[in-house]
Amino acid sequence: MKEIKFRAWDKEEKRIVRVNGLTEFNDEIGVVWSEGIGKNISDMVLMQYTGLKDKNGKEIYEGDILQVPGAIPAQVYWDFGSWQLRNGSLTGGMLANFDEENIEIIGNIYENPELLK
Repeated sequence: MKEIKFRAWDKEEKRIVRVNGLTEFNDEIGVVWSEGIGKNISDMVLMQYTGLKDKNGKEIYEGDILQVPGAIPAQVYWDFGSWQLRNGSLTGGMLANFDEENIEIIGNIYENPELLK
């Protein structure tokens, strides 16, 4: 069974937090993370775990920027029923088609957008 996990980009604090769960918070859906603090989901950007890890054993999430040998850095996103890679308008294909031993997370679209230029 596939493990379903999320992390979130906190728009106000400009940082990524690991999501422990969702709850009702101020009559809206709230995000609960490691510090145990709830925040409205509208203040966060949820990113789902792909179920894959990079060559260093680091979990790959939606929004991560990956380096694949012989290719330009590309971001992970969900489209057409699978995890895909893209840089701008260039699509790099399905993430599952790449060998995890050759993929490395080099950043994410929120903290390191310059990696996609």
